[in-house]
Amino acid sequence: MRFVVMSDTHFYVEDKVKHSIFWNRSLPGRGDEIARNIVDSIKEKQPDFVIHCGDLIDRGYKECFEFAKAIMDDISVPWFMVPGNHDTLEPITRHDISSLYGLPLEQNYYSKDIGPIHFIFLDTCYMLAADGRILPCRDENLKKQGLLKGFIVPPEELKWLKQELEANKNKNVIIVSHLPLKYKNIYPVSTLPDGTAIESGKGCSPKLFTDALGIHLINENEVTSLFKGYINIKAVFSGHWHLNDVYKEDGIVYCQTCSLREYPFEFRVIDLIEGASGKYLEVTTHPLLNSEFAQESYVEDRNNSWIKGSPEDRTFTISL
Repeated sequence: MRFVVMSDTHFYVEDKVKHSIFWNRSLPGRGDEIARNIVDSIKEKQPDFVIHCGDLIDRGYKECFEFAKAIMDDISVPWFMVPGNHDTLEPITRHDISSLYGLPLEQNYYSKDIGPIHFIFLDTCYMLAADGRILPCRDENLKKQGLLKGFIVPPEELKWLKQELEANKNKNVIIVSHLPLKYKNIYPVSTLPDGTAIESGKGCSPKLFTDALGIHLINENEVTSLFKGYINIKAVFSGHWHLNDVYKEDGIVYCQTCSLREYPFEFRVIDLIEGASGKYLEVTTHPLLNSEFAQESYVEDRNNSWIKGSPEDRTFTISL
């Protein structure tokens, strides 16, 4: 069994996007070309299915989702996604995701058995308002007033997750989320995405940036506390921070995958291997066929090439 993990494609139609520099620059006017190359690059790997870790589209417009769906369908294998913070800017995208998987309206969390693995797809992109309301999408008026606290996994989803883990405790489990659930304390950050320079030789965490913008998961500890005692949880695949990273805790591999909108334009290929010592997943990291995108996207004076990840962040195994 082989599958691909990809993230943060931010697919868009040209008049429905705001281009910017994050870690590195996006490439205005090349969206269609990049999308085509993503399809060709993934098809070349011949996966059985694809997992998308969210931010499928850049803005929650119907046109963007229809464009993105056509691109993903063109890979010609089943694909499964979780919502990202960009996907949930408008209610219509939540409806579209629900309809993709036959879910109740606006519910974007679900699970699926594929081969020897039970996949749990979490929705980490509900928003918590200052008055305690949990919103399915961003309220622009509340945002302007500073009354959005961040993202949250709602109580009913936590209850569902607990039931899922208990019902599948004898299976290998992989969890997929957009927002990272655990991560390193320190990264070799040179310049944060907002352009803030970091003292030379010092590191920090992108969490400073996500917390400041209110795009962090408020109850991440509450979510991961449910994992305790379930040694069958093998990995959590996430996106959101636009970097390649691996962090291990309590036997679980927390893997972030970089964005396919900016440097280094890479995705993961995961192969199920059955060897003499048992089954394991081999994870490798691959660039798009066209290396020109990464070269053009990289902003040299920001010195953020580290988001590509160390060798250990790029190739590793997960025991089953």
